[in-house]
Amino acid sequence: MQHVSVMATACVCATVVVCTVVVSNAGPLVPPGGPVAPTMVTLEQVGGRIPITPAFTPGDGTALRVIDEPGSYYLTGDLVGTPGPHGIDIRADHVTIDLNGYQVLGAGPGSGIVASAGFDEMTIFGGTVRGWGGDGIGIENSNNAHLRDLRVMENGGRGVVAGWNCSVFDVQVLSNGMGGIDVGSQGRLERVRVENNAGDGVVARFELTALDTVSAFNEGDGFRVGPFTRMTRVDTFVNDGHGVFAENGARLVDVRADFTGGDGFNVGQDARMESCTAGSNDGVALRASGGLNAVGERLTTGAGDA
Repeated sequence: MQHVSVMATACVCATVVVCTVVVSNAGPLVPPGGPVAPTMVTLEQVGGRIPITPAFTPGDGTALRVIDEPGSYYLTGDLVGTPGPHGIDIRADHVTIDLNGYQVLGAGPGSGIVASAGFDEMTIFGGTVRGWGGDGIGIENSNNAHLRDLRVMENGGRGVVAGWNCSVFDVQVLSNGMGGIDVGSQGRLERVRVENNAGDGVVARFELTALDTVSAFNEGDGFRVGPFTRMTRVDTFVNDGHGVFAENGARLVDVRADFTGGDGFNVGQDARMESCTAGSNDGVALRASGGLNAVGERLTTGAGDA
């Protein structure tokens, strides 16, 4: 019996020693002072997307938000401007901005979204740019820009101005003060509506491609485009200037130009037109410099036709 008692006492002592060692190595039970900081990240950040907020994209004296690293960014709410600076300034190549259904709202003479130093390969989509004193989207020095699913409206300058090889898909450009869309060479428009802008609806430098696009109720020409423009299934009507003013080598298929203050079509040399219509224009239905190849046109007499 005495032997059993000694063994039990030894087991109890060993247990006490083990527990003492465990307790002595534990951390402090009292939390540090100050507020508790969050440690979690959002699912968006886990996926590699960066919120456009003061913490992640702080601004400077020229823009409320500055993006200076390549990546994918998104709005978390409406971005409301203040008098003076631009809304968002893109200062890196390979930037994607998802407006996430929100608005970039102006409050002064700046522009909504700019690329002040001319960086390339940017995509902007999914929201509204509205009410800026300058251009809505002013990325004229940037090439290979892609704009889609946007409304750009009620800005004091042009709605959209972009550089070489830009694409504008499913965009509405409405009621801007100095014109609708102005793009560099080899731009592409698809399913775009350009309406109620002061100045020309669409201006392009060289080799524009326009598909399923409308330019109407603008105070200048519906389209004022450079050489070798391609237009298919395009409507232009009730513009104060010409419906389509195109330089040499234009290719127009199924284009309608009605109720304009100038000519329906005013085209340069070597234009080719197929199944185009023009009617009720104050100028002539068709004015061509020479070498016109026209097939299946329906050109009716307007007020300016002889």
